[in-house]
Amino acid sequence: MVSVIIPAYNGEKIIGKCLDSVLMSSVADGYEVIVIDDGSSDGTEETLEGYKSKGVVLLKNAKNLGFAKTVKRGVLASKGDVVVFLNMDTVVEPGWLNGLVEPLFKDGMVGITGSKILSMS
Repeated sequence: MVSVIIPAYNGEKIIGKCLDSVLMSSVADGYEVIVIDDGSSDGTEETLEGYKSKGVVLLKNAKNLGFAKTVKRGVLASKGDVVVFLNMDTVVEPGWLNGLVEPLFKDGMVGITGSKILSMS
């Protein structure tokens, strides 16, 4: 299993695009999406609640813990053998997850992969 971990902080206006792209362009099974709201003060939590019915796991920090502690919380909650970190302002393309993790499963010498970043602006 692959765990996609997305830390979120005050991302009410952008987190939906990220999650929609992940849910529409990832493999049908074999992955989980975990979003950790890092003490947002805007409507991020309410936006994320709508994704729970789509299988997204939502964790909420009572206060802002910062990136490292928030990501660690996501890792500790994950079930995957492979962990993928994704920023909340990312919009992924079809096949992104398979392309990212395939080298890990094909070659035991590969321990980390990265993706190509395309600017949409």
